[in-house]
Amino acid sequence: MKAISALSVMLLFSISEIRSQQVMPAPSLTPKMSTDFGVRAEIERLKEYKEQNEERIAELEKFTEQYIANLKSRTPYPDTSCIITIPVVFHVFHSQGSNAVTMAQVNSAMADLNLNWAGKNADWGNVNSNFAGIKTYTKYRWALAKIDPKGNPTTGVEYYLEQTGGWGKGTGMDNEIANVAWDNYKYFNIYITHDNYQDNTYNNSGVCWYPDVAMSNAGTARMVYNHAYFGKGGTSNNDLIFNRVFTHETGHFLNLAHTFDGANLSCLDDATHGDKVDDTPATDQIGGTCPSGTATISRCSHVINWENYMDYYSQCPKMFTMGQIARTDAALQTPSRQSLYQYDNLVATGILSPSSTNACITKMFSFSKTKLDEAVANDGSIETPPVIVRTIGGLSFAKNAQTLVAGVDYTITNIPAGLSTTIITASDGKSATLSFNGNATSHAASVVSNIVLTFMNTAVIGGNITAIPNYTKTFSIKFISPYSTTCVVVPVNLTADKTNTWKSFEVQGSVFRYFGLWWDGSAFRLENYGKPVITTTAAGDNLELLNAGTSIGPSSTWRNAYPGTKWQQGYTQPYIYSAGHTAWDGKTGYVGLKLQKGADYYYGWMKLQVAAGGGSVKAIEYLINNYPNAPIFAGGTCNTISVSVNEQNPVMDENVFLVPNPTYGDRTTIKNLSYDYTGGTYHIYSLDGKLIHSGEIKGMEQDLDTGGFNSGLYFVYVCNKENTKLSYMKLCKTK
Repeated sequence: MKAISALSVMLLFSISEIRSQQVMPAPSLTPKMSTDFGVRAEIERLKEYKEQNEERIAELEKFTEQYIANLKSRTPYPDTSCIITIPVVFHVFHSQGSNAVTMAQVNSAMADLNLNWAGKNADWGNVNSNFAGIKTYTKYRWALAKIDPKGNPTTGVEYYLEQTGGWGKGTGMDNEIANVAWDNYKYFNIYITHDNYQDNTYNNSGVCWYPDVAMSNAGTARMVYNHAYFGKGGTSNNDLIFNRVFTHETGHFLNLAHTFDGANLSCLDDATHGDKVDDTPATDQIGGTCPSGTATISRCSHVINWENYMDYYSQCPKMFTMGQIARTDAALQTPSRQSLYQYDNLVATGILSPSSTNACITKMFSFSKTKLDEAVANDGSIETPPVIVRTIGGLSFAKNAQTLVAGVDYTITNIPAGLSTTIITASDGKSATLSFNGNATSHAASVVSNIVLTFMNTAVIGGNITAIPNYTKTFSIKFISPYSTTCVVVPVNLTADKTNTWKSFEVQGSVFRYFGLWWDGSAFRLENYGKPVITTTAAGDNLELLNAGTSIGPSSTWRNAYPGTKWQQGYTQPYIYSAGHTAWDGKTGYVGLKLQKGADYYYGWMKLQVAAGGGSVKAIEYLINNYPNAPIFAGGTCNTISVSVNEQNPVMDENVFLVPNPTYGDRTTIKNLSYDYTGGTYHIYSLDGKLIHSGEIKGMEQDLDTGGFNSGLYFVYVCNKENTKLSYMKLCKTK
């Protein structure tokens, strides 16, 4: 019952309508195999990206050319006294989690990646003599994050116990990608999956995009990689040649194009052709082989660099060139990459010790996080752990184990009303805890992004605060919709039958994921992409028909996907209706859903209708409880209210209130209604999300009959006539 009590502060309904989104291809019972391990698919994705973002690509290229032109000289090998490290987080999608894609597998891939960029791969010394004079190593390293965006410890790997793919699609998955992503300005996000493009093909290797501020702002900057070609052990096929493909993809992340970019167009390598690197020979096609002995590969009347990591098909990539590294150096100066490897971010992500005495580190602060969220309690308080402010590079706070004084040691502006801050230093003066205390008086869904903390001279030993590059820092707080449950009436045409065999749609709420209805030739199935659903038995594939009022939560009978293998998707789409499962015949009922975001699960239901005789399946509505890890009850009121936020864009009206509240008798009154509420509607919900009563608003006040209500907490939803304003209130009924 404790979880149900927690639900009482999170159960107001946000009602919306969505469109059917036919962006996911129909499933197949027969896995497909790419003939080229995804080479062509990657080339097409990057080509599409360039065509759709010509201006941004041109700006990036202009910056790169100018950066390289300003280089006074190029040395064959870089100075590695100040290593550049990029924090990495893996989002792994596999129904068996760490039992399938193991940490050992992750670590082996990371180790090989670092060897390749450091020029310490075993065959770096065996580069063909044609390229020995232009090869180079780098000062770049890649490391698993040890602190997550909220300031908690992490392994640098988040496991999603599902088999959702499609993360490599150019369009159609932006909501899902951003929903999973960690801050793109703090972490390099890598999505590990098996079906990169959600096209039933399970041997495509990988894809990655170039530096792009718009993608970083949207949370979609990423690499996508197949776990079958990832590292050694676990679900890897242990062919370490593909770790070099993994290295190839990180090259794209740092703005390296294919050596054959523009293949089959010409042999030019100028401002509009090729990879725009002056020491990689122009080519009009992929190297495609690994010649033995002293043999070479020639195209365009010269020997091409088939051993380059940015070639493809080659079985012997082993090098980058000096020109390529000049280009990656430029990429690291762009806004979408520059913050990743800064020392304050390395401390914030747990990669660098704040006590490091590395001479490369200058005095500065490191903030464990700058983007904060409202606490799960949804009461206007701020999440924990608090912000840890660490000093690095020899910097120290001037006061030890003391509370800094606002206006003397620091200033902080634009704090939401109801909140206050304290900054308490550690006993050694090397860190401080910044806490946001209290409860924001206004915490409807919004982001306050202009909270500015500025330290003053008295805060640090030696003063001279302006010499510290980040003595001022901007914070944001994201408030969530109060008591929100996402309830969606799906379009009337979302019906699969034996002619229209496939209908897909995107579930929205705290978690964005795709589902689909399909006829496989003999049965109707729910395409759940391996996400847990409630089945008749824990090991079965028949969807349980849930009746209204059934509890859906942690104790339900959840069916996860089958264990994955190297070449199989690793799950069976559950049956809605088949010859052996007719419980849904002519029935309307509910399917239990369990959606994951990070370490949290969000429970919900989907309402389905099966025609008599099993001729069709229709999705009617779904509801997702946005309170993490709290149960929900099947049924509800999706089809009672149908406000389309896409069309109406209603705003929250905080002027409306209830009197008396709590109510001790048989009545309470909705007060302070503006004239445009007349003709609108009110709806009263119980704690478990059931509609208790609804009606039309008759005037500037509206009496509610609560005589038949039991003692407890209820939720009142008010909508004006034009569906442009909404108001939400808690009602306490006592006897």
